[in-house]
Amino acid sequence: MELWVNWLLGWLFWILVIIFSIVLSFLITRNSHEVKIPDHLFDYSYKSDILPKNGFFLDTHSHTTESDGHMTAEQNIRWHIANGFHAMVVSDHNTGKANEPSLQLQKKYPEIVIIPGIEWTTLRLHMNFIGIKDYPYEISLIPTDEQIIDAIKKAKKLGAVVMVDHITWTKEEKLHRDHNHPTRKQLLDWGVDGFEIYNTMRWHDPKTIHIIDLLRESNQLSRPVFFSTGTDIHNPLIEFAAGWTEMILTPQERDSPTIPIVLNALREGRTRIWVDNDYREPYEAKNLKRNDSSLMKKILAPFYALRTTLDAAPGRKMGAISILIWIIILYFPLRWLFSLIATI
Repeated sequence: MELWVNWLLGWLFWILVIIFSIVLSFLITRNSHEVKIPDHLFDYSYKSDILPKNGFFLDTHSHTTESDGHMTAEQNIRWHIANGFHAMVVSDHNTGKANEPSLQLQKKYPEIVIIPGIEWTTLRLHMNFIGIKDYPYEISLIPTDEQIIDAIKKAKKLGAVVMVDHITWTKEEKLHRDHNHPTRKQLLDWGVDGFEIYNTMRWHDPKTIHIIDLLRESNQLSRPVFFSTGTDIHNPLIEFAAGWTEMILTPQERDSPTIPIVLNALREGRTRIWVDNDYREPYEAKNLKRNDSSLMKKILAPFYALRTTLDAAPGRKMGAISILIWIIILYFPLRWLFSLIATI
């Protein structure tokens, strides 16, 4: 057999081995990213040392497995109790599927007020419709001003308090930045009730506070507008509570808090925000053995390593393609090196 044919056959075999290895690695690791969060991880109690001892704390923003969250409805409730909240809003993206299961758990967890909600999610802006179980209307991916105004009106007609979420994140996030986020003044004119000033995904929005303060000072804003923090909790293994919205309630309201009481306090702007940005490792991550040291994983370690390498490649898809191209090209210097060694 001629030398060039031998090299070509060897190169094709090399490519087949690479393809086989990649397919096998994806088959072996297909469920490795699905880390099931055990219920016992929520058996703890945390309260930041900056919080008033007798404060009543609300989280206006959270997610469950019904959208892109990692916790079930009950785990979401337990996480909030563990992190010092007295009330919480379920706000999955464009769905209310977790609301009824969450509300059914209210008797089981009387120490926290469970509030239904929807995160109205589009490429122009995100809003939380707080206090409603469902939003039974079509949601446009890139809504016009008129559609946003109509959505606010419809949500309020259903009884919702309307909060604008993480403006600074939305305006900077790659998929959203080119879609003309409404101004704060427009949103106020359209009737929103409040703004998320701090988001535990580490997004802060002091500009909104300054704008609203200036509008109040110039008598251009006569109605209450609340400020809030939202944990926006998705995955408790990598995220932790760093913001709390304190509700300024009367003693009578504090003694028997209900959904209507919390919603009314929001509409009246009776909030104060607390932020503790000191990093702390999430309790859940600290107590979960995330690195499975089973014998089978040790034996199949190269396949897990290959999958991790491809997933973590710079540039994502292009980076992974670059890795594969270099592996294919690597055949020739390796073949030459082995041929050289064989002649020695």
